[in-house]
Amino acid sequence: MKISVFLVTALVFSMAWSQQRPSRVETEILDLTREINQSVRFGQLSRHELESLRDQLRDVVDVMNGGGTSLPSNVICTKGSNGLFYPTSNISGSILGSTSYSAGHNTLEDCRLTLPARGEVLSCFKQSNGLYYPSKGDSGTVVGSISHSAGHGALSECRLTLPKRRATTACFKQSNGLYYPSSAETGTVIGSTSYSAGYGNLATCLKIVNQ
Repeated sequence: MKISVFLVTALVFSMAWSQQRPSRVETEILDLTREINQSVRFGQLSRHELESLRDQLRDVVDVMNGGGTSLPSNVICTKGSNGLFYPTSNISGSILGSTSYSAGHNTLEDCRLTLPARGEVLSCFKQSNGLYYPSKGDSGTVVGSISHSAGHGALSECRLTLPKRRATTACFKQSNGLYYPSSAETGTVIGSTSYSAGYGNLATCLKIVNQ
């Protein structure tokens, strides 16, 4: 973990000093990374704090590379033939996921909330039953179970199940309505799939994944 923080810190340093005269923002980043290095050196940060700082530094690097928090250019929201809005591939023009009425959104704003964040491969799309499921951001394909019990009635609830950036594991609901440690890429349960091996709430499952 410390190595990861140092690598990202070194990258930010090199980016900043590649300019003859660092900008005010770059100077502030340098000051912050010095403080982080100091805290890491003396063991003043917990593992959770280190992971949080690593993610934040990666976001900084993305911004300095010309990124930001804008939505990916290949996923937008367009109106379907029924007048509802759907996540749509800006490349193929095809709706991502279900084209049913129940999977659509009444407003552009509601649809945009379902689009994947920049740099993320998963998002939460509505399916034909009107529930939200962790899904591939480039295809709309559900990751894991597509049963009714595995869905979420609210977008915010579904978003809590999405893995952290670059994480390989997550906690997804399965067909019995319980949460299981799962592959973030496929949704396949890691370990036993029995009822007794599941968790009734997301928080308990996340303690296993994030240990």
